[in-house]
Amino acid sequence: MKKIVSISSLMLSLLIFFWLYDYVKLLFSYQMTQNIGYVFYWSAVLFLVSLLASFLEEKKYKIWLYLSVTYIVLSLLVAFNVAGGNGMILSFDGKLLTWFFAGLYTFISIIYFIVQFIKNRRK
Repeated sequence: MKKIVSISSLMLSLLIFFWLYDYVKLLFSYQMTQNIGYVFYWSAVLFLVSLLASFLEEKKYKIWLYLSVTYIVLSLLVAFNVAGGNGMILSFDGKLLTWFFAGLYTFISIIYFIVQFIKNRRK
């Protein structure tokens, strides 16, 4: 299962980067291009972090993956909703929010991996 998640997220990010991203640019839909970009960022981050998660036990890996997918979907919904920002002085666009949520996700995941690694070493 661990290899399937890593390979799937890599294939998704490559597919989005090479095929869908250029295809949508041809349609001149700026919003759709941005939305596909958000999914690309998340699939790339999920691939990198899932490589680090490969040493987790199967049960803990499934819990981490379930929470990861839930967090990613919620953050994508927030990014899609915000989209291009609201034009105020302190404006957040979808790309900035996506990078913020991805960074927070990576930081928390790495802390979780370190804690699990320390627990496994003590056993």
